[in-house]
Amino acid sequence: MQKLLLIFLLAIPLVIAAQQKTYVPGDNFEMYLENHGVGDGIANNDSVWTGAIDTLKFISEGDCGIINFTGIEDFTALEYLACWSLYGLNIDYIDLSFNTELRYLDLSNTIHLPLNLSNNTKLEVFLCAYDPGPISMSNSVESIDVSNNPNLKILVCNKANDLTTLNLRNGNNTNITNLNISNNPNLNCVSVDDVNYSNANWSRDSHTNFSNDCLINEIEETLTLTDKTLIKIVDILGRETKVVRNTLLFYIYKDGTVAKKIIID
Repeated sequence: MQKLLLIFLLAIPLVIAAQQKTYVPGDNFEMYLENHGVGDGIANNDSVWTGAIDTLKFISEGDCGIINFTGIEDFTALEYLACWSLYGLNIDYIDLSFNTELRYLDLSNTIHLPLNLSNNTKLEVFLCAYDPGPISMSNSVESIDVSNNPNLKILVCNKANDLTTLNLRNGNNTNITNLNISNNPNLNCVSVDDVNYSNANWSRDSHTNFSNDCLINEIEETLTLTDKTLIKIVDILGRETKVVRNTLLFYIYKDGTVAKKIIID
């Protein structure tokens, strides 16, 4: 009797684990899972069995209608995620930080929030291209950072009209065999591992440049555009003066900036 009781008590955690559910508030996402046999069999109850999805490796929805991917955090074995749209899609929530096995990601023709791909170190393909098709919309992705994705081989994000920042410095740029970042009018600079290699192997729009660090470039350009011509030097009483050592003076420049300086012997 005691042995049976012990076996029963040991089995309780397994039963609880098997009954664990994942919260899926997005109706279209839950419907997709139910239709593919990995739900809990109850439509529109905002949940699916965790044990049915944590081994799933493949999600693909043609002309995707999923706008809320809450619950995808429990798809820990997911390797392939494709949610592309014919007419443009506004994805309002997607967190891929727990999908560390992800290798293929297609969000073409979607309008989505900034993605954090820093945990997706196995990612090989990322597609966020935009094809206007029958209507005139633009992909509103503004920033892409794949600096923590050393296995990346293909990145296609053309016609993303709002794209302004792209960081490709992942330490393994020679692994990228297909890069398409054309027709991005606001993308002026792309951070890369090696400028010479990028210029020799990748095409880009004429206004887009490759740099080892676009942030530094931006700072340098700002400083170049700023007129730092010195107009005058004044003391603490506002009287114009020449340089006086060991005295606090104010240097007034043509661009309107003022610098406090003390030149010490």
